[in-house]
Amino acid sequence: MFVFKTVVIISILLILVFISSQFSWLNYTSTTSKDVFTKADTKKKLVELEKLKDLPEPVLKYFNLVLKNKCDVINTAYISQEGKFKMDENSDKFFNTEAQQFFSNKPRAFTWHAKIYIDPGIYINVFDSYVDSRAALKAKFLSLYTLVDEKDKKELNEGALQRYLAEALWYPTALLPCESLKWSAIDSNTALATISDADTNTSLEFRFNDKGEITSIYTPKRYREKDGTYIATPWLCEVSNYIDKDGYLIPEKGKVSWILDKNKFTYYELKIKDVKYN
Repeated sequence: MFVFKTVVIISILLILVFISSQFSWLNYTSTTSKDVFTKADTKKKLVELEKLKDLPEPVLKYFNLVLKNKCDVINTAYISQEGKFKMDENSDKFFNTEAQQFFSNKPRAFTWHAKIYIDPGIYINVFDSYVDSRAALKAKFLSLYTLVDEKDKKELNEGALQRYLAEALWYPTALLPCESLKWSAIDSNTALATISDADTNTSLEFRFNDKGEITSIYTPKRYREKDGTYIATPWLCEVSNYIDKDGYLIPEKGKVSWILDKNKFTYYELKIKDVKYN
């Protein structure tokens, strides 16, 4: 009887610890995501395509394809995704993933909350954020055991701003030129976007097809964490299957890869499930 009571007490304590950990994680992620919307500029602004004449030709073609003249500038957005995540370049195994993302155009910010399912009912929580010009990356096994907890490092901030810039094609008005975002030509199908935010500056190469769609985004240097060290590594994002969402054309599918010794290691494949603007 004593052993039985002990087992019951320990089980109850473990359940309480699990519930407490879940609550703490959800409180952190929901509060941070809510801040993205709370701090966002909500002033209504319209896109004026006629003012974009000085842009590189493929960029101008892109905006004329994916935007309508006098459409609303996207101030905030919510996106849900489903996909597959690979943790190890030496393995062929992908894990099913569900994710939610919150976005702000001004100030530039995002949060990304994903569950990576190792097995049914067993998952890793990942929370990637760029808020107040600072990045943070947290990962926990079942919200209990901390796997990653990094924040406000130069390499992390730059990588998060690169991610923001690459994923802006899901909120295409965020790619419009302004004081903090400049476009320059590389060739007839490629242009360089340079973005600045607080003390972080970075650039990405955007490649366009003949229709004007962005097909891939590349940088020769995005920092990848390896054994506690950040290593500058070529990074590639490929997108496809453009669809209409509330009058904006955005890619529905994407693949994200590191280029390791000239070999492409695709670690995330995603599909957009739902999008809500403003």
